Amino acid sequence: MIIVRVYGGLGNQLFQINFGHFLHEKFNQKVYFDFSFFKTQGIRKPLVKSILIDINQPPKHITKSFIKFKSFRLNQLYNKVFSKNYITEFDQKIQIDEKQNYFFDGYWQDQSYLSKDNIQFQKVKFSKVAKDYLDQIQQSKNSISIHIRRTDYLTKKNIKIFKILDQDYYLSAINLITKECKKDYKIFVFSDDIKWAETNLKFDLETTYIQNTDELEDFNLMMNCQHNILANSTFSWWAAYLKKNKNGQIIGPKTWYKNQSFEKNIKLKNWTWI
Repeated sequence: MIIVRVYGGLGNQLFQINFGHFLHEKFNQKVYFDFSFFKTQGIRKPLVKSILIDINQPPKHITKSFIKFKSFRLNQLYNKVFSKNYITEFDQKIQIDEKQNYFFDGYWQDQSYLSKDNIQFQKVKFSKVAKDYLDQIQQSKNSISIHIRRTDYLTKKNIKIFKILDQDYYLSAINLITKECKKDYKIFVFSDDIKWAETNLKFDLETTYIQNTDELEDFNLMMNCQHNILANSTFSWWAAYLKKNKNGQIIGPKTWYKNQSFEKNIKLKNWTWI
């Protein structure tokens, strides 16, 4: 049995689900997804379970044979010693024995794992507020989504790791999209700190600051925009990757982290990185 552990925010969850699809294609075996993380960690929710079709979950006793502790580090240390089939780094040469259980634990953020299998979505139920925003986006000839991520990046731990993108980045991205003509463009701003965005980010185009929506609604609204300006976040990366209009521009930041270079593994060649 092949099991992929799912955790983190929606963007991370989608990379893990996608990796499971990749494993299915490679080994022609059914893949199961472990969501036990969300029972012990209350910060995040298993949002993919609300939007994806046909997610198989493993028997609890098999999951428990790999997940002994709440701590990620303790689990990894334990399994490196006692389980040869607990995998945190993928080796393309790996051989899978159908009679054994394999547990894949990682973020799997690498374009070489991108599945040819399209992720199948269930229809998301929009609130009236979100439906009104969707109507505005669909009626716009040139809609641009802008994603700004701040709150969790400003914590004591994360502020040392992640770069906080400033107004210059977003203005440069807007200029790249609208350099030939600024006619008919409309900006839709998505943020976990929308009040900060309203105060600090001003554009000379019609701008709507998305408010009173949830994460899944935001994700789907971004997917419906023609052009996308990403934060250093897998949330907006996936919204752009799965978006319905494949002809628009996608712009992302070259630098995601403060003290280390961002891996090129998910910098798609047909996107623009500034």
